Amino acid sequence: MDNLLLLTGIEYDLDLTCMEEPHLFVIKKQKRENKLKTELLEVYYCIDGYIYKSPIFLDLVRSKVILSLL
Repeated sequence: MDNLLLLTGIEYDLDLTCMEEPHLFVIKKQKRENKLKTELLEVYYCIDGYIYKSPIFLDLVRSKVILSLL
């Protein structure tokens, strides 16, 4: 398993800290630059067998601001 940490590039990681079996799983798409450094790219939620892409926080804020101005 330690050999996988030596590889660089895009990887998907199951976040075990947020897991609520059997209904909710959180999957992180990240770019591994070295053994210790990763950059979070996207987050996906798997709820009851359906996979959803998590919205980006900035997009949520932008949407709320635009709706408040209307």
